Amino acid sequence: MEQTQLIKGVEELRQQCRFGKLAWQGFRSSLNGMDNEKAFFYVHALLDRARMAARFLWSEGASETSASLREALKVKEDSSLNASDLTFFADADEAQFVRWLSGLDHLHYVGMNIMPQGTMSDFRQDAFLRSLDPDVYRFTWYDRTIDLRKIADALRDVESVADSWLKRQ
Repeated sequence: MEQTQLIKGVEELRQQCRFGKLAWQGFRSSLNGMDNEKAFFYVHALLDRARMAARFLWSEGASETSASLREALKVKEDSSLNASDLTFFADADEAQFVRWLSGLDHLHYVGMNIMPQGTMSDFRQDAFLRSLDPDVYRFTWYDRTIDLRKIADALRDVESVADSWLKRQ
């Protein structure tokens, strides 16, 4: 890969990580302000930006470019950004929603729920489309769970390394 292209790729990847960091900050602020809808908006924004960063780092169509980016930024294969759950959250569609609905005992569910997992046992009869444990930042959507803190940390790490790498160029 040409050096100029690599620099531009690192710059764009760094920007996606910054957008993810802004989403993480907005999420935490909304959570503290008890604005549930805004908190979930920022959760989805964080996951969207993380998936975009992952596409830069593990793209099937541009494997040489992705490999060059991972090598330059020392991103490991076991990064939280290379998780199948991240792909699931970013690529979920109405078919997934219909499958989830089909698995419910009844079609009454709570769209958004924020409560610690320890208290969830009191609400076993309820179904939650989106659920967030504010104590450990675990987000569940359609019965799949992802650790938001790990995603935010991975984005922050890639951004930090990208900043340092760009300063050396």
